[in-house]
Amino acid sequence: MIHVIVSLGTNLGDRRKYMDEMVALLKELFQPPVRLSPLMETEPVGTPDEQGWYYNRIASGKYGNPARSLLEDCREIETRLGRNNKNTLQARTADIDILLVDNCIIDGEDFIIPHPQLLKRRFCIEGIHSIEPDWVHPVEKKTFRELYESMDVPVLEQKIHFIGL
Repeated sequence: MIHVIVSLGTNLGDRRKYMDEMVALLKELFQPPVRLSPLMETEPVGTPDEQGWYYNRIASGKYGNPARSLLEDCREIETRLGRNNKNTLQARTADIDILLVDNCIIDGEDFIIPHPQLLKRRFCIEGIHSIEPDWVHPVEKKTFRELYESMDVPVLEQKIHFIGL
């Protein structure tokens, strides 16, 4: 079993419905318990066009296959929930990114762990801090409690609303 942390996002259609469906499908893949951050509404960051705000959530759990299999499973969930464009920074019904896998560093052509945008997104730092504050970032060698307490100003200024569970 590998311990993983993923981010979930949606900014098209019924965002709550898509978020709930992503969570339900991930719970089928992960061994219980699955830990979930509070639901957050976040302003799009770095998008090339005007988009609606995202619903985001962080989930952690144990997965019984290799990390590459999880990537394939996440892509299948995205497709099942209507994501038809794989371009980054485009509006989408479902987006699942693998942020962390145990204390691994993976540098593949299409699979990089820790996720390259992890420390540039406030919702990722806030979400991981809320469910796994003692997890150590394998590159920074700091816990997410420490990373949360020392967020860079541009990250801290990203707009976020906490909706709840």
